[in-house]
Amino acid sequence: MNKKRNGYQEFMDFVDGLCQKLLIAMMIMDLACVLIQVVCRWIPSIKTPSWTEEIARWLLVWLTFLGASHIAKSSSYTRVDFFVEKMSPKVKRAVGVFSKVCMLAFSGFFSYKALIVFTTVSVHEKGPSTQLPMLLMRSAVFVGMIITFLQMISAGGIFLEDPEEEESSV
Repeated sequence: MNKKRNGYQEFMDFVDGLCQKLLIAMMIMDLACVLIQVVCRWIPSIKTPSWTEEIARWLLVWLTFLGASHIAKSSSYTRVDFFVEKMSPKVKRAVGVFSKVCMLAFSGFFSYKALIVFTTVSVHEKGPSTQLPMLLMRSAVFVGMIITFLQMISAGGIFLEDPEEEESSV
């Protein structure tokens, strides 16, 4: 396909590539933390480290919200399209645009609310077992939703092209 892409979309492609690499690394670290917990529970002589549960939880939160940005980029979020597939192309397009606008509004609203929570967290608040700043945990929602919002804007530019032009260029 020969799609015109602007600098913003290229930058968001770069951000998505970084997010993908980070997601892979975090999944491996999360797997390692959970594996340590499981192995330590099976061997009675080894005490399970308390930090593994906290790190695994933090990683899961980061995976969720950074993963949301990748899903927004690729428009691969879960949807039930049984009825939409039976509609005319114009109605399908309208439903798709409405869906994108709703996702954009949701991620913008969630970003705003996450910013409020993020700014109310004490800088001195620490995680119970790792003693890492809770700002790291609470920033996951804000960072993930901001990137999701920006990815939705980037993906919207591609989506709003004429679908008949896309089919004819294939």
